[in-house]
Amino acid sequence: MDRQEELAAWQRREEAREQQRRADPFGVLLEFDGLLFDVKPSDIAIAAPTISAPFSVRDRPRFAGGSGGGTTSAEPGRLRAFAGQSRAANNILNAEFGKVRAAWNAFIDSCSWVSIDQATGVSGFERLIAENASDADWVEKIAAAFEAAGSGYLADTALNGLFLHYAEPGQIRLSDIATLSSAELRAWLAVPAKRDRLGGLLRAQGYDPALTAVWWSGLGQSVDPGTGKVIVGETQRLLIEAFPGIIGNLQGVAYTARDLANRLVLTRQLEEFDVFVRQSAMGAQPAPPAWLKSPGHLERLKSIRNALTSGPSGAVKQLISLNLDQPGAAISVGDLDAAKVTTYQVPGVDTTVSKSMFDLTIAADVQYREQNGGALLNLTRAGTPPRLAVVAWVAFEPPPAAGVYDDGNARTGGDVLSKDITALAAVQDSLGNPASNNVSALSYGTLTAQAAAVEGLAVDSINLNADVGVLPGISGVQDFHLNPGAEVYQTKFTVDQVSELGNLGRHHIQVAHVQTNQSPLGGPSFTVPVPGFGATQLGADGTAATETEMARLPTENHGWLESDGKRGYASLNTESSVNQAYASLGLTAKLTNSGKPVVHHE
Repeated sequence: MDRQEELAAWQRREEAREQQRRADPFGVLLEFDGLLFDVKPSDIAIAAPTISAPFSVRDRPRFAGGSGGGTTSAEPGRLRAFAGQSRAANNILNAEFGKVRAAWNAFIDSCSWVSIDQATGVSGFERLIAENASDADWVEKIAAAFEAAGSGYLADTALNGLFLHYAEPGQIRLSDIATLSSAELRAWLAVPAKRDRLGGLLRAQGYDPALTAVWWSGLGQSVDPGTGKVIVGETQRLLIEAFPGIIGNLQGVAYTARDLANRLVLTRQLEEFDVFVRQSAMGAQPAPPAWLKSPGHLERLKSIRNALTSGPSGAVKQLISLNLDQPGAAISVGDLDAAKVTTYQVPGVDTTVSKSMFDLTIAADVQYREQNGGALLNLTRAGTPPRLAVVAWVAFEPPPAAGVYDDGNARTGGDVLSKDITALAAVQDSLGNPASNNVSALSYGTLTAQAAAVEGLAVDSINLNADVGVLPGISGVQDFHLNPGAEVYQTKFTVDQVSELGNLGRHHIQVAHVQTNQSPLGGPSFTVPVPGFGATQLGADGTAATETEMARLPTENHGWLESDGKRGYASLNTESSVNQAYASLGLTAKLTNSGKPVVHHE
């Protein structure tokens, strides 16, 4: 500021001299000596200094440490004395903090031109005072706990429980909750305030399936080494009973537990509705369940209940996802925790939980049977006996038919699918169960699968059945991020006009003809035109019987299952359904009418 004022003053004097020069040139010469001593001040800008005022507070662990199985001794009187001294010292520190904050604010107001690099000093100081206050509060709670215990000893888990109740939400991790024994957790949940506290902590957990899987598996579950079946532990059951809506959809929780939790939500809500109907029929005027006000909610509940009883395979069914507000749901045919081969079936447009869950679960059941038959006759990665799971996946509903060109829905659904598969891999890793994960999508679902594959999809194969084109920005399968060595397949029966119409309105990629051979004895060759973008083409028009394989039926309609007497892509014993099974099982040598195209971009 001083330099600017000096320069301005010199500029005024210089302007006065300039006027004098013009009026009396000789007069200026008489003032020559004075000019020598009135040198122009520097006008070179000096960069504003950069101020750095960093200060951070170290996290203070307030847990007993270790496994939580030990005991701690203390004298309550000394603990209270420490808390009192700590508060007194913190009050003095707080008074000094007020001076520091005022000085900093005054500096910022008067020197706004200063460049500030780091300025965590004030916020760090403030957190230091808060941490000190938390220490004093915590120590007093410990003193009270020791007094209530009536002795100089207290279990470490009791101390940990105190911290869980009084700590700030950001200081709690999932692993910290595991320090409570099942008995202590049961006592905790019996107190409404503590129950609400724990529910809030669980809801606050972000998407981190690997961390969640480690936490959940450490809560006491066990795994049958022969079958891979998960046995839910007592602590886990307490959490499921208390918070089924959270546990049932918490990514990283084992699917056996998620199934228990989601079925509990389903059962409770249907029972609430039954009570409401009975009371209304008796002339009472009960308040309807809050969820009944949500359009379509009841229909979705009934559809899922019916789907869980469908299918002739006899395989166990798990309700692995239940989000009725989004809405979305997913049912696994087969034990998803134990499976060595999993397949997620992703549907096309006009698929909703309320009207489609039953048929989708039937389609998953058919594919389960198809894979089980293939695995029984061949040595596969499914093991012996085969451990399989096929998921009817509607965790995110696709659009109605009018939205077939809605890329936004496919990309949002793809994000959900990618996260679901990532969570599946995290659970498998926590259970020590390496498995092959696969996706088989239909129609618009192929766009959802493409979006997921671009984002990152931890699968070993993707089968795009009756695809309706390629998402903008995708030039070919080389844009997909899948497991190393993963295969991408395309399947379409010759006259699938719905698929062809979808492709007409979308970005697509020309593919050169595939050269093949008409006769195994070296007969004349011919060329077959195939659509695609670098995927391996699979047949769907049916096959004749061979010495090693029975005849396969043709696919005749654009859906998963039979409609109006015409078989779909997942109808039992169709070429397309069997190829999907072989692709998931890794039996690539048995895939029929398979051809790898040469891609030419438009």
